[in-house]
Amino acid sequence: MNDQAHAAFLSEFNKIQEVSIANANRGVTHAEFVTGVQRRTMGFRCVIGEPSHLIRGFRRKIFGALVLLYLVVPTVFISLWALHRRDWWLLFGIAGSAIGIRIAARLQFDPRKQNSVGSYLLIAFVASWIFAGLHSYYVFFSLSVSWGFILFAIADCSESAYALQSLVENSDHFDQAIALQRIMIIRKAEKEPNQTPEPTAPSGRGSS
Repeated sequence: MNDQAHAAFLSEFNKIQEVSIANANRGVTHAEFVTGVQRRTMGFRCVIGEPSHLIRGFRRKIFGALVLLYLVVPTVFISLWALHRRDWWLLFGIAGSAIGIRIAARLQFDPRKQNSVGSYLLIAFVASWIFAGLHSYYVFFSLSVSWGFILFAIADCSESAYALQSLVENSDHFDQAIALQRIMIIRKAEKEPNQTPEPTAPSGRGSS
């Protein structure tokens, strides 16, 4: 009975989502989408899959290279470097890079915090270089964490930007994504020049 209720809930939820997507996308032409993007009053949200699936052309290769840089290169390079130096402690740099990726992934929806953490990691790398020397473990491990963090953040930003550019440049690609309900059009309020923001009451919650 619980399985049937769960299946019925998912079915109803999917129907509601399809209606919401259809309403958001209704009547939006490619020309209107391009104008909205240029005015920063329109964007999109992926409904099916990741934004990387929408990337077309040479940008897809660039994005693939960025993914390899943060996902594969640290494992290969650190393993070879540890073998060359005959120092297996260096293999912990692979874990350090994975930790950097994990931190960046948790902060990908908060660019301000992501930028702050990235700055702290770079400062830690430079400080360890100055005070501990270039060949110290501190420098190597801080570089490993910084590498994973920064490359993931760059790839994440590039993914969204490249997907948006692909939709803007190719009307057929945009129409197909709309027809298959792979994206949902997001409308944003257009800011008037020299508009004074209205004061808002404090939320009463501290920032996390």
